[in-house]
Order: sequence, then structure tokens, then C-alpha cells
Amino acid sequence: MDLSRTLETLRAARRQPSLSAALSSDGDVTWADAVGDADPLGVPRRPDAHTQYRIASITKPQVAVALCVLADAGAVDLHRPLATWVPDAPGGDATVAQFLAHTSGLPAEPPGPWWERAGGTSWDALAAADLQPLFPAGTRFHYSNLGYGVLGRLLETLTGQAWDAALADLVWRPLGMTHTARTPAPGHAVGVGVHPREDLVHPEPVPDYLALGAAGELWSTPTDLVRLGAFLAGAIPGVLRPATRATMLTPIAWPDVAGEPFTTAHGLGVMVVNDAGRRTYGHAGSVPGFTADLRIDAERRLAVAVCGNATTPFGGAFGLLAEACAAAVNVDGPVGPGDATAADLCGVWYWGTREHVLAAPAPGRLLLVGADGKGASHFAGSGDRWTGDGGDYFHGEPLVVHRDAHGRPRTLEVATFCFTRTPYDPEVDLPGGPDPDGWRPLTL
Repeated sequence: MDLSRTLETLRAARRQPSLSAALSSDGDVTWADAVGDADPLGVPRRPDAHTQYRIASITKPQVAVALCVLADAGAVDLHRPLATWVPDAPGGDATVAQFLAHTSGLPAEPPGPWWERAGGTSWDALAAADLQPLFPAGTRFHYSNLGYGVLGRLLETLTGQAWDAALADLVWRPLGMTHTARTPAPGHAVGVGVHPREDLVHPEPVPDYLALGAAGELWSTPTDLVRLGAFLAGAIPGVLRPATRATMLTPIAWPDVAGEPFTTAHGLGVMVVNDAGRRTYGHAGSVPGFTADLRIDAERRLAVAVCGNATTPFGGAFGLLAEACAAAVNVDGPVGPGDATAADLCGVWYWGTREHVLAAPAPGRLLLVGADGKGASHFAGSGDRWTGDGGDYFHGEPLVVHRDAHGRPRTLEVATFCFTRTPYDPEVDLPGGPDPDGWRPLTL
């Protein structure tokens, strides 16, 4: 298979300014390539193997590896309450392992505006916010960026240094990950939002995440990420005891989404995907301006990583190995409502540049689904206040409708994320603010 041609086809089909990818087999990087424009806001520049991208939540498995290293050394017990080491931690009655597997019960996001665009908050502010779990620890899976911010604090407490410095000592240097860091080197990729229907791009801010950094602040390259993947696949020895590494890959918690089969699960910082009985492992990452994916076939000791510099996702790392197909939703067709009182909420909304459709299929029910038919989220409520009620990412999280002076819905605030009627509507108070120059031409 011509992976370079497939990468370029994927880039064009998914309207990505650039994509960078790498493949490792049995611990060796056997292919890497990068296509497109790493700086769609400046002088066109093709990325190379050393161009860094923000990898967002692929930060999480690295934090998990570091804490497992410390557990192997006896510095922490994964099965004791996290508050043993961080007394002021939100949800600290949950064990370290429950935090790692997203079963601590904590909310998905910290309070305040959309922190991935507007910037994070300090640990003192998080600790003082009196954040309460949504669910008893260990009772259900609930993906939590907040929980990984707490794990970053634990890592700092255990090592006496910043969490990223601890990763450098415990993960990056042992695995030979030479281009991974909390802040990027010159020449890094520039992240943008690509308009879903027009050839336009919008700058994305790159704020500091502060106490939320361990949830998704790192920059890296696919060649570094496949070294992490090769290690998790067992192709690079050392760093962890084999039994500990195997535990990281063991499914512990499942997203229980109404009407959907159990196809994904989480171990300790690692996602497990069940595709017709065949398991793959890894993690995806997404922040405004960047998406990334690391996928591992442990049986074949194969790892694939792809990074892109657009807010809109590119379809996943195994898009290189099979055609990427998505079911289309006719976003211009009927969208409800089954609940007439929610009629003015129905229709197209945008999370950044990602197009979604909101429908009211029944009284007291809302359904929010991506324009590609994926990522359905269910809500129950009425009027302008709703609560996630489908076992998905937003389960238990609030959806609040904000209206303009004429009573028209202008934004949806869903667990701090801001949905608007048009991509990055300049007329609304957008977390992180719009760029003063707005949208500008894109060459693909």
C-alpha cells in the first residue's frame, strides 16, 4: 500500500491543512511522511517528521505511564485514595486507578468557560471550587479532563517537579521521545479552524492550560508517538513491569451509551477498541486547532500515529490502512421537533468548526449528533436547561441555552463548551475570543 498517497488522499478528503503520520513495526519506525501546509496563516510550509503538533488528550496515556512507573517503584499505590497524597484534590476519595480509568465520578470539565480555547485555571482555584463528583467513585465510566488535571497534580506531588518534567524523566527519555514537550519548538504546526462549507480558515488560540495541562497540553510528532505505541504494544522493553503494562491495556470501564454496543473501553489511560472481536489500543486527542490519533495493534506489534492542524477531525489513524467512510446526515432536512416547545433550538449548531444537528425527538428530550452521524448525545429537561441523559460523554452534564435580547437562542453551553449557529459567530461572547481579522482564505 502506498501510505503516502493514502495520507494525501485523506488530507484532501477531510479538508485538512496538513497531516503528519508515522508507522512503527516491532519497535522500529518503518514509514513517516507529512503533507500539506503546516502554517495556513503564514508563508506556506510543508511539515516534516520533526514538525510538532499539539496532541491534546494523547497526553493522558503518557501521564498514566509515568504514574505506573512510580507505582512499580513503590512511590504510589494505585488502589488507595488519591487524597492520600493530594489532600485538597477534588474527588480525592476515588483511587488513583479510578482516576486513570475515568471512573472517579468527577465532571468532564472544570467550571468556567471553554478552557481549551480560553485557557486553564490554577490548582488553587480548582481546589477551592468545591467540585463534587457526579457519580460515586467506581460506579460508571465518565471521561474527565478534570480528573487528569488532578493526576497531573499527583505526579508533581510525588516527584517534586512539574508534571512535564516528570514525564521527561520517566517516559520521554527512556522511550527516546525526543520531540515531545509542553511547549513547542520553532517551526511547529499552526492550528486553525477550517470552515465546514467554505474554503476559509480561522486562527485558533493556543492558551496555557495551567492545572489542566496534564489533560491535553503536550506537543509531539507522530514519530515520537509511535515509539510510545510500540512500548505499549510490548515491542520496546523496560520502563514498566510487563504485568503493569498489560494492566494498562486491560478494559476496566465501558461507556454505557443507550442503544449502542460496547465497542470501546478504557484501561489505565489507554482506550481499547473492539472491532468485530479484534482489539486495538491507543488514544485520540482534540483541542481547537489540532487533532491527533494513536492506534496500536498489540498482537502485530504495530503502531500508527497521525497529527493534523485543524479543529475538525481527520477520521482516525487507521484511515491510512482502510478507506475512511462516514454516514452522512441530511442537515438541511427535517430535524424535529417531537417537543414543540424546543422548536427554536432545533437545527444546525457548530462546536468550533464541527457541524452538529440538534433535534427534539420526544417531549422533554433533545438529541445532539455530529453531521457525520456520529457522537450522539442525549439530554432531558425543558426550556433553557437540560441535563445529559444517555450514558455518553455529556451524561450528567448541563446544557444551558443562552438567548439574545429578542429571545432567540444564540449559544448552547454544554459542559462549558460553546455551540453557535455559525462557526465562531463573531456576534457572541466566544470563550477565547474571535480573532480580530476573522476568517481568511485557505488554499487546499
